[in-house]
Amino acid sequence: MKKFYILSISFLLYGIVASGAEDRIIELANTPQDWDNVSFAISYAHGNSVYNLRSFEICSPGKIFDIVGSPTGNSFLTLSVRGKSKIVNLYSYIDGVNIHNFKLNAEPTAICFAPNAKYLGVADKSNSVNIYDIRTYNVQYSISTSFAPQQICISGNNYFVAAYNGDRVYVWNMETGKERKTIEVGEYVNKVCFSNDNTKLGILGETGRLYLYDTKTFILTTTYDGL
Repeated sequence: MKKFYILSISFLLYGIVASGAEDRIIELANTPQDWDNVSFAISYAHGNSVYNLRSFEICSPGKIFDIVGSPTGNSFLTLSVRGKSKIVNLYSYIDGVNIHNFKLNAEPTAICFAPNAKYLGVADKSNSVNIYDIRTYNVQYSISTSFAPQQICISGNNYFVAAYNGDRVYVWNMETGKERKTIEVGEYVNKVCFSNDNTKLGILGETGRLYLYDTKTFILTTTYDGL
């Protein structure tokens, strides 16, 4: 489908749930395979390239697996394949300049930005999550895991890092790297994120059920079905 629907948002937990009436439909030149929206800077991936909503090519890093926009709206991360290697790059949203190429010790599996844009995260197949300072691109914190995360996210207060693998979600303290909680969801996970006020951890299961956990106790408080 070569259309992009702009919706009135009735409930939004960092991109997990969005519903409402269509405000605008934008015709695109390509079919989006991934997209991200931060600070009204919307970009989408198709094949080897990232485009804006006017279908102007911003960059072409290789076959794209994921794009994540900076909360500032001026840059974005790509996880892509060039040749036989998976790579992570940071690009300018304005002019497509490659700001930084990350030198990784293992194949990357997931990327994210911290909500305050001070940090970005890269998970890899060496079973680790590295948190980079966005100003220096140096690793500020490193977390050892028992798996290669499929998705990672950082809480808005930079206190927690969460990741999932299969039907389990893991939460660590970002500074110490100590595991805070392992949550057995009971179904395969599609998405995980923290609420804007950092009081809830949202987990979206493959059946469309949303689980909300209190971040003080990590006790399940609410579920929503049919999402």
